[in-house]
Amino acid sequence: MFNKVICIGDSYTNEHKHYENNNIDFKQLGYEFKSYPQLLGEHYGCDWETFGRPGMPMPYSLQILIDKIDYIQSFDNPLVIYQFGFFDNLILSTSGGDYVEWKDIAAETMGAPSHNNSEVLPKSRHQVINHNQNFFEDIQMSKLEAVGMMTFLEKFGDLTNYHLIEQFLSIAKLLKRSNIDIYGVFFSQSKNIQVPKHNNILHMGKRGFGLDLVTERLDDIFPQFNDTHKTTKGNQAIADEIINILLKKLDRTAWHQKNLPIVDNLI
Repeated sequence: MFNKVICIGDSYTNEHKHYENNNIDFKQLGYEFKSYPQLLGEHYGCDWETFGRPGMPMPYSLQILIDKIDYIQSFDNPLVIYQFGFFDNLILSTSGGDYVEWKDIAAETMGAPSHNNSEVLPKSRHQVINHNQNFFEDIQMSKLEAVGMMTFLEKFGDLTNYHLIEQFLSIAKLLKRSNIDIYGVFFSQSKNIQVPKHNNILHMGKRGFGLDLVTERLDDIFPQFNDTHKTTKGNQAIADEIINILLKKLDRTAWHQKNLPIVDNLI
């Protein structure tokens, strides 16, 4: 069916990297860990690959998706999964080619010593850039401004990135021209954003969020790590849901190809 599984996302998709970064060695623990991309690859009998990294904001994971379009198109029939991350990660690019979140800058400011809330505190440790690549050597923020920023992000931060869903769907439309379907998945719930009903977005579980299906997390079996990422069992639940949804979609597509003209918004 599929000859390659390609998944893009944050630590929920790149859990191998997450656990390596946190020095969790499953071989020493006598535990066989498998991620949901690996389980999908095993089910379809093909190679699997992940892109992204733990904590990666969606603007960056979407850029990875754009950069990998030619690579994705090099396969005849790949299964491509894009995992939507946290919508409240409002970011700035840094001079080192990385990124920093506004909420981290605000948190640093709120934790800095100050006798006056309106006092502008010392330079942030982050050197950020704008779209013209002009360097801003520092970001200065008062505690009052930091509290305002954190309040805004807490209440409306996810809505600032709502347009990323539309960007993903535009990429899906582009890949469809090459007869490649990409599917978006939501794992964690956002405050203000519900899972959209669209053929390129997989609605997992009753509410659409994959983590609702997960009944076992790492700290359930290894409490010493205090880590709520998924276990093999949890990832199996995610993989099974994706497989079952795709099976229904492909069955419906085959029926329409046999009996009715294809309508674009049905598949």
